Amino acid sequence: MKLILVFSLLTVLVSAFEDIPPPSTPSCPCARIYMPLCASNGVTYNNKCEFECAQRNLANTGVQIGVIRHGRCEEPSGYYDA
Repeated sequence: MKLILVFSLLTVLVSAFEDIPPPSTPSCPCARIYMPLCASNGVTYNNKCEFECAQRNLANTGVQIGVIRHGRCEEPSGYYDA
């Protein structure tokens, strides 16, 4: 009887923690606007809000990033051949 109670309690606890995102997952509510920014870490962020969210999360780990330019970090080659 005690074994069933312990198993039931463990099942409830495990299911309660399934919906909690891991601490490294950034959770910033950003609009779905596409105005890309290229950051100093080589990542293209979809907009300023997503960049600032990543910037705050990375700062918590001691990593600093900045904006290199507006637009994607890597432009596709071959589209503008003269």
